[in-house]
Amino acid sequence: MLFDIGDGLTFQYQGIAALLIVWQSTTTDTSLSFPPPTESLRAIARLHREGLLAPAITQTLGTYVLGLTLATVIGAAVGVAIGASRRVDLALTPSIDFAAAIPGAALVPVAVLLLGPSLISGVAVVALIVSWPILLNAATTMRVGRKGDLWIPEERRPRAGR
Repeated sequence: MLFDIGDGLTFQYQGIAALLIVWQSTTTDTSLSFPPPTESLRAIARLHREGLLAPAITQTLGTYVLGLTLATVIGAAVGVAIGASRRVDLALTPSIDFAAAIPGAALVPVAVLLLGPSLISGVAVVALIVSWPILLNAATTMRVGRKGDLWIPEERRPRAGR
């Protein structure tokens, strides 16, 4: 439950406001690593005025959607194959467990070196990072289903007229 002060500003937003005030007052305009919030807002406004903000947002969202689509297709297909086949499971699980331990941020420089700074490298990085949870969940679901009966027993199937 939020604490209402009376003027519409809630207790929850006061913490964010205090953080922004401290951030603004403790940094300088020349800081490259941690500029004040007003400098960031000015830069965003400048990009908007120059007509560069909308294309940048469109490209970023496009890269993410393409990567997510690719990750869903590949992660689900490989996860189902791993979960459905005991042999594929035994063959691939050690390699997948090893690869899943690599942080996603460590793959960005490698992808840029191998593929260059392009749409393809961005999509590949997003797809690789996002595919792990999809792959692991699909494999686990298939493993659980493999242990039991994947089909609904006849006595539990819905019948016509019931």
